[in-house]
Amino acid sequence: MSKNPQLTLVEVDDATGIATLTMNRPPVNSCNLELLRDLNESIKQIECNKSRGLILTSSNDRVFSSGLDLNEMHKPNQEHLVAFWRTLQEMVMHWLLVV
Repeated sequence: MSKNPQLTLVEVDDATGIATLTMNRPPVNSCNLELLRDLNESIKQIECNKSRGLILTSSNDRVFSSGLDLNEMHKPNQEHLVAFWRTLQEMVMHWLLVV
């Protein structure tokens, strides 16, 4: 799935049922297709765990996320662009089901 190991990490507190989803794409968690796919898979995992809630956080203690990775959008091919936006939409839909 991912070239980079553990772009996301899921931990569930058994006592509260709250899941913590941590982004780990140094240096600033900029969102590219790979991170979005990992976030999407992690959210699906959290849905299957029947978690009661979700906290999205960052492994970087100074930056949550820089947002969209601008390099991702610089002269992309159409197939990659479609995959990026489709994955983002899918992630948002799963997110809405979890929270």
